Formats: sequence, structure tokens, C-alpha cells
Amino acid sequence: MKKDTRKLFLFIVLILTVGIYMQFNMKKWNWPGILIYDVAGYYSYLPSLFIHDDLATFDSMAEYGIFDISHESFENYGLYYQEETGKYSNKYPVGVAVMQLPFFLIAHQYALFDDSSEANGYSLPYRKATAFSTLFYVALGLFLLGFMLKSWFSSRIVLTTLTLLFFGTNLYYYTIFEPGMSHPYLFFLYALCLWATMKFYKRPNYWTALVIGLSIGLATICRPTDILLALFPLLWPVPREYNSRWSFLKKYWKNYLVALPAFLMPILLQILYWNYATGNLLFFSYEEEGFVFLKPAIIEGLFSFQKGWFIYTPLALVGFIGAALWTFSPQGKLMDKKSYLIPFWVYFIVSAYILFSWWMWFYGGSFGARIFVQSYALMALPLAFLLDRVFIGSRKRILQYALGLTLFWFVFLNIFQTYQHHRGILHHDRNTKAYYWRVFLQLESTEEDRKLLMSDEEMYQMLKDRRGN
Repeated sequence: MKKDTRKLFLFIVLILTVGIYMQFNMKKWNWPGILIYDVAGYYSYLPSLFIHDDLATFDSMAEYGIFDISHESFENYGLYYQEETGKYSNKYPVGVAVMQLPFFLIAHQYALFDDSSEANGYSLPYRKATAFSTLFYVALGLFLLGFMLKSWFSSRIVLTTLTLLFFGTNLYYYTIFEPGMSHPYLFFLYALCLWATMKFYKRPNYWTALVIGLSIGLATICRPTDILLALFPLLWPVPREYNSRWSFLKKYWKNYLVALPAFLMPILLQILYWNYATGNLLFFSYEEEGFVFLKPAIIEGLFSFQKGWFIYTPLALVGFIGAALWTFSPQGKLMDKKSYLIPFWVYFIVSAYILFSWWMWFYGGSFGARIFVQSYALMALPLAFLLDRVFIGSRKRILQYALGLTLFWFVFLNIFQTYQHHRGILHHDRNTKAYYWRVFLQLESTEEDRKLLMSDEEMYQMLKDRRGN
């Protein structure tokens, strides 16, 4: 094993060790603190299909699942009764359950042989399996990114980049404090697709084409808007020896034929479920929710104190600075910058418009802009480029100290605000500028402080104005 690869492997082991220690030493294991809300919706396919045979009714979710849920309150958890079929449909796609399946099966076998655990799909072994699956996929995604980065950067730059991506963003929160959401699984799929895309355009083969198609298909059935990941392989410039994409396509059309069914196979799983639950092959499962494309909340989504991406994850802005610096820099040792930066900028511009056009642009109770957690995989290269340019390619000590202190502050701020969110000091969706600064770096909030939060009436009016009703 090469020295750099060994360092990368040890780093991933460290992340897993820290993650396991933090995950499994939380009080939430004393109650169903993992399989709740969205996480329960994504996960509920597994016990209903493999244990209780109640995919049509989700009775097991009401019996063993979260809080005091009943069929009368199912709509609050994304389960809608379909008159045409007499079944309940789950608004959450099946992809996360597919990713969790190996861990669920291991937990189920353990529960069957452990007298202290109920093999009902919701007891402690299943909750821990869900949490560990999240950590596993994030660690695997970080390993793939590190494996790519070490082709161009020193191990110091690679490990620093991975440390920043994990501890300096809300990927940390969704891995440790709220596992089971779709975003960490998507982070892995983004890293996998990026790795396969680089390999494919460097040396086309059937294997990498299959991985590209499969990763995009799985991403789509985790969150349908993540079909946008396809922009990377589709917009990636072809090698210079080919005059056009058409000439590349003519030579490697069989590879594309491999990628297409690999993409469609996961989609077929979702279609089969829709047909079973609703009688339709295509179905919009979010009922009355939807997009407001004429009112994209891009400024609010990036800069608002309610849930602004750059406010709660300022490291993301550093990633974009790295991409901008790379855009206007001469071609260096790194790959042809057009190969990466064209799909990079198109992806983020299109994603910002579409994702912030959702009727609830802040996406409910969450820490920061969770919709971009998976995209941190795409920021690894620009961030590493910036670190390499400043700490390796520059002799300006003042610039190095300034960037180093800034990055340290952003990591500290992310970890501290993660704690604040986890403890309820930062509200999950009603923060205001006044409240944010009132509790800034505070370990508790008072009733007087909370008077500065957005009121129910203000929240209702904001959403009403946005939807025009």
C-alpha cells in the first residue's frame, strides 16, 4: 500500500472511530430518536416489506414507530391514502431504503438471535444500523474523494480538504446528529459518480459507464431533483483527440448503452412502487407541495439568517472562491480545467434555481441548507486547489495565516452551531437576523431571546405570499 493511500485509509478509520463514538454515546438511543420524521419515511419501506408485509398500510409504523402516530395522522409523516387502490403511498422515494438495505438485513439477523431486542424493524439494533449506514457511506465517499485528490495534491492538502468538508460543513451534522436523511447517502453517490466520470473520460470502459449510470439512477430515487447529478458526465468535455462529442459518442456508443439501463434499473424500482401503491407508473408523491419557479428564493437561500447556506456553512463560499480562482488561473498540473469547471458551474447555477424554487425553500426543520450537503463532494477539487495555491504555491505568509485562521474559524463555527442547533438554541426554521446575533456563540437561549424568532403568523404569511394563495 502506497504511503499516501495508507494515510488516507488511516484518516477514514479515524473518521469512523470518532463518528461511532459520537453517534453511540448520545441520549437519543433511549427513545426512537433516529427513526422519526423524514428519516422514518425513507426507512419505513424496509420493515413493512421484509418483516410485516404491510407495504399497503404501513401498520407497523403506527404500531412500532414514532411517537403516537396513527393512520389519522399519517399525512403528517408523508403517507397519503389513495382512493383508487385503497393503499397508502409514501411520498419519500425508495432510494434511501435501497442504500440502507444491507445494514437493515444485518440488524434484523442480530435482532432475531438477541433475546433483548425485538425483531420488529424499529428496535435499537435497527436504529443503530441506520445511523452506522450513514457514517459508512460518508466515510466511503470521503475515501473516494481522497483517492481522486491524491493524483494531483500532497497528502497534507488531501487530508486537510477532507477534514474541512466533514467538520466544516453540515455534512457533519447530518452524519452524526441526524443520520438516516438522504443527503449523506447522496454524498457518497456524488463522489462515486465523479470518480467514475473522471475515469470514463480518461479511459472509457463498460465498468465506469455502468457505475455512472447506476450512481445517477440511485441518486434520482433518493431525491428526484438529484437527477441533476447527470449534468457532470453529460457536460464533461471529451478528450482533446476527438473533434466533437459526436465523434466520441460514435466510438463509444456501446458504453452509453451500458450506462442507460444501469440508470433505469433503480428508476424501475420507484415506478414499480408507484404502480403498486397508486396504480400509476408516474406519480407526483408530494401531493399539494411543489415548485414556484417564478419566485426562486435564491438570495434568501444563500444569505438569509433563517436558513442561508453561506450564513450557516460559510466554508461553502470558500469552495466557490477556489472554483473562481481556478477558473481564472492558467492551466497547471491539474486536469484540463474546462473538464471540471463547466459542469461544476452549470450544476450549481441550475441547482440553486431549481432547489430554491421549492415552495418551502428552507426545507422545513433542518440545519443550514441541507439540500446542498451532497454537493460538497463536487467542491473537493476547487477547495483543494485553493489550499494548494495558498499553502504550497505561495510564499506570502500573511495570506497563509489569514486563510488558515479563517478556515479554523469556519470549522469551529460549524461545530459550535451544530451544537446550538442540536440543543435547540438555533431554531430549526424560524431564525431571524436579530435572534441569530442574540444567541451567537451562546450556550443557551432565554424566553426573552426567543421572542426574536419568526412568529407562526409571519411564517404562515411568508409561505402564503410565496405560493400566491
